[in-house]
Amino acid sequence: MSTLKFVISIFLALALGGCATVGTIDSRDIDQGITQSFNAPYETVLAATTDTMSRLNVNVISVEEKDAGAAIKFSKAVNAFSWGEIGRVSVLKSTGSETRVVVTSVKRSRAQITGTSEGEFAKKIFKGVSNTLVQLQ
Repeated sequence: MSTLKFVISIFLALALGGCATVGTIDSRDIDQGITQSFNAPYETVLAATTDTMSRLNVNVISVEEKDAGAAIKFSKAVNAFSWGEIGRVSVLKSTGSETRVVVTSVKRSRAQITGTSEGEFAKKIFKGVSNTLVQLQ
């Protein structure tokens, strides 16, 4: 085997060996991630979050209602600068007047240094939810 083929084989083994999946996100607690609270009822914040997710450059995989709230799972496709990302946005029910939104995401490959970070996703999602809530009032 040539040196180049050996190096490529090692790189691919390392890159593919650490791939994140929906299971990676499912293994995290629903309230684990970057959090922001919104001064609006749960149903209103969920609608604003769902609207925001539909306008982002992501694929919504599923929307699941749970006792604690809703979990919106998403992925971002592979492109020239990224091997893709996978994430979840949780809208958590509360007894107070505020509703928490929690964003968690991971890059598909541990070797990936480009792509959208968890903080970048959170910033875009929180801004979209805020803008939508202002329009609804």
